Amino acid sequence: PLALSHAVVVAQNDGDEECIFVVGGRSKTGIVSSFYSLIWKYSPSKKIWIQAGELTEAKGLPMGLSAGTGVAVGNRYIVLLGGDRGIVFNQTERYLDTIARTSDEEEKKRLTALKNQGQENHQGFLRDVIVFDTITGQSQKAGRTNCETQVTTLAVASGNTIYIPSGEI
Repeated sequence: PLALSHAVVVAQNDGDEECIFVVGGRSKTGIVSSFYSLIWKYSPSKKIWIQAGELTEAKGLPMGLSAGTGVAVGNRYIVLLGGDRGIVFNQTERYLDTIARTSDEEEKKRLTALKNQGQENHQGFLRDVIVFDTITGQSQKAGRTNCETQVTTLAVASGNTIYIPSGEI
């Protein structure tokens, strides 16, 4: 229902049937990208998309997330690992826009150095483990990983283990 990139896509049961869930994602909407918190569900039997939930922070505020990893667990849960909240990403986009509009070469060098510094000092991606219940439509933080999390990759569940074979940290 939205033009997105870097969304998490997982097949999981919604209590009635196996559906396709699209979680978060981003789109270029101007100088900076928008990061989405919405969770969409495609029902194959009804052939429609509906909003199935929303990622929220502890305070109940929407939590945009892009490039995370998700996996179906059990018969109703989607476990989300990693992902980008967009802070450094949007800051980099702002620097790139300003650099492109600046004609002063010294200013371009200064801005490029600031952009690079922000990327070099990147603190990594979201370490929260979020569980989305496909039946209730609720998401909640279930804990934190004790290691760096990956983005732009896939995960596979086998028994009580989730395997993440690669990804950008």
